[in-house]
Amino acid sequence: MEPALLRHLPLITNRIQFERVSSPHATSVITPRIQFSSGQLEIDNRSGENAAIHSLPKSSHVSEMLVSDEGESELSDLSDSESEGLRPAWESIPKPPGEPGRPNSGGYNLESQLHGWTPKLFSEISGFVKNLADIQLDMTKSYNKQSRSTIASICSTTADHYPILSKYDNFWPARDILKMHLKYRAETSRKQHRFLKKTAKDGSY
Repeated sequence: MEPALLRHLPLITNRIQFERVSSPHATSVITPRIQFSSGQLEIDNRSGENAAIHSLPKSSHVSEMLVSDEGESELSDLSDSESEGLRPAWESIPKPPGEPGRPNSGGYNLESQLHGWTPKLFSEISGFVKNLADIQLDMTKSYNKQSRSTIASICSTTADHYPILSKYDNFWPARDILKMHLKYRAETSRKQHRFLKKTAKDGSY
């Protein structure tokens, strides 16, 4: 009798199916938002860096706000008097309205407008400017009739010796000193001329 051949039954296994899964998208960054009644101010705090302002409050009384990471103004520690006294380093001091030496006619007293100047400093700069004017300008003419380039050169030279003048727009303190000095010298010259003319006419000269 021939031996019986047994057929192996097929193995039954759980079917495992692999699927390609795309990498998940990075989650969006959630940034804090601060809302105000008069408008909306959004602060973007990206990676701990300085905050950026997307929109400012709509109030017309607020010109600019500097906001830190905590949402506080960088000038919050300053009092009103301190913040009003601040002047950007790049902003020069403007000339007051009116003309120097005429405080009762819409002008001003020059020395009183030069805050921080000592009487000695004012005297030194005035003397320096007047000496250059006596050498380079025509003392019989007024300021408006002088050479523009020569006046600019005198002011620039004075600022080189006294850097404090660089704080003032167009070196106006030096120009004011020139105006008053030239006015005085021109008036003195005219008086002398009239006196000489009168004495010559009278025959006493």
